[in-house]
Amino acid sequence: MHNTEDGSSILNLPLFLTYVGSMAIGTALLVAALIGLRRLHRAEGAEVGRAGRVGFRVAIFGMSTLVLFGVVYLVGGLITRETVEAAFLLFALGFLALIVAQVPLAVGLRRGGLVGAGWVAPLAGVAAAVLAITISADPYHDIGLFLFFGSWVALGGAVLVRYAGRSSVPSEVSAWS
Repeated sequence: MHNTEDGSSILNLPLFLTYVGSMAIGTALLVAALIGLRRLHRAEGAEVGRAGRVGFRVAIFGMSTLVLFGVVYLVGGLITRETVEAAFLLFALGFLALIVAQVPLAVGLRRGGLVGAGWVAPLAGVAAAVLAITISADPYHDIGLFLFFGSWVALGGAVLVRYAGRSSVPSEVSAWS
């Protein structure tokens, strides 16, 4: 195990920057994926209902807040060589928003029907988040976080499976446009 921090002191700055930077970039890509998934539903004419729309919006807010956490934590660590503990308020807000978002998002994804059984992934994420929050002992806390974010990977896999055989995906889907 490679410790990057001891209390608020950063022990290994390059590794700290790699970990936190990867988290921020990965979460930013999840924001783009959520926006793309929402656009995919619109382009296909799949109705996700009010619950789905709320789920998408709150999930995008939560992921965006986690990106902001990553940037603040990264820049603060780079400048001061210490962790910015106050940044964890952003993490807590973003994580809570994602937990809240996943149930209505799952309902909307099920209603929209575009991801098949992939709509279950956000519900599995809620169970994993409960594990991460309620059990602070390692490795269970970390396993819960891993499974939480793994649920988002599973949802992405469901989208890829759905569109793997197609020659194209509607142009309106690109999260970058």
